[in-house]
Amino acid sequence: MPMALGIAVLRGLEKKPFSKRIAAGISLALISFAVMVVDIQRSIKQEDPAAYAAKILVLRSRRIAELAASIEAISFQFFMNRLLNTTLSAYVNDAERYDISKWNTVFSQHMEGLAQTVPEIEDAIFFAIPDPNKIPLMMTDSLTRATYQPVRSIIMQKAIAASGKSVWDVCMGASESAAQNVNKLLVCARLITNIDTHVPLGVLVLLVNPDRIARAVSGSSWDEDANAAPKTDYTLLIDENSKILVSASLSQIGLQAQAQVPGFSEHFPLNKAASPSGKYKARALSGAKATQGLFWVIYERVPDRLWTLVSILPVSVDPLPLFFRIFIIAGFAASVWLILSVLRGGEATPDQSQPPAQHLEAIPDWFKALAPREKVVMVLLLKGLSNKEIAYHLAIREQTVKNYLHGIYKKLGVQDRFSALLLMQNTHLNIETIKDYAEKNPSKFSVSIDILA
Repeated sequence: MPMALGIAVLRGLEKKPFSKRIAAGISLALISFAVMVVDIQRSIKQEDPAAYAAKILVLRSRRIAELAASIEAISFQFFMNRLLNTTLSAYVNDAERYDISKWNTVFSQHMEGLAQTVPEIEDAIFFAIPDPNKIPLMMTDSLTRATYQPVRSIIMQKAIAASGKSVWDVCMGASESAAQNVNKLLVCARLITNIDTHVPLGVLVLLVNPDRIARAVSGSSWDEDANAAPKTDYTLLIDENSKILVSASLSQIGLQAQAQVPGFSEHFPLNKAASPSGKYKARALSGAKATQGLFWVIYERVPDRLWTLVSILPVSVDPLPLFFRIFIIAGFAASVWLILSVLRGGEATPDQSQPPAQHLEAIPDWFKALAPREKVVMVLLLKGLSNKEIAYHLAIREQTVKNYLHGIYKKLGVQDRFSALLLMQNTHLNIETIKDYAEKNPSKFSVSIDILA
């Protein structure tokens, strides 16, 4: 129908004088183009936030993997450090239940030292397996019985069943506030065994700082939105059992994702064979009147884990229906054909004197100001390499890489790897533009540009 209508209009215009045909063609082209621009803008309003959120999730998923690995490495120390393992063995085998100060001092001092290198650790508890009534070892004196007892009842059996593998969960402890029923704790637990006999000694539970983890997941902390559910876009960290481990909203922690993520049951993959990333649109009830809302759901698998980061973005506008799109495209094509057919007739010739402009990506000044070796480190950082991998490529020590990164962060005014990657994305800095810049300025880099390939 749209094509037939367009042909009929064109046949009628062929009988008109040259000036009228040109005017009609230009008018039709302008109208069609204007409507196409409106439709494209409406589509971009949908696609742009989703595409941007997908890029952010990739960076955040890597950060989450790094944080989790650092935290789990703390508990592995109790397998490798003989002094610590011996201390735990003596504590477990001693008949004394209450006076545990001589063992707690060693445990506390060591954990506080480790917490300096991994600030995500807020506290630590060690529960003895043979005697469940024994006072546990604790890193600080701030934990009360009302806090650690619920943690013990929830996580201990899971850690024992995991046989030495790290277990993550959300524990509901008693709250000191009368206005709040529970105090939700994100914990990482591992079964610790004797180095020599491999006899189970107890379960080490690390209490993770919720503020730092929430910032890594969603860019905001639990303190900023302690109870209210998000009203716009928000990000969740979901484990392999569909439980929400981390969110900017405290009220969502520990809930099942089916009730919080639109279209979760129909669209969301949780098995290993499924695609590790993707997006879909779904409708969900929202608001006090339970009106239907359209959402983008973007997900990204955390590397080497069955955890998934999920961002939920509300869709504010819809593009035009398919029928109107076809009609607009047909009208625009007809107008172009009309104008070109008239110009081919010799009454006008197109102006081809100006060659098409070439778009060149500019290298930001802050990148040019870096030292040659710092530029190479930034390139490898952009490629997603870890500190150890960067050290291998440059044949230097890993600590040297950390020193370079510290200097780079200071020059750029950023805090960490995540912020540096965001800065490179926001300035449209990519491997291709850097490679082109390196080929033209080889003296600005400390190694051959072959490393950029």
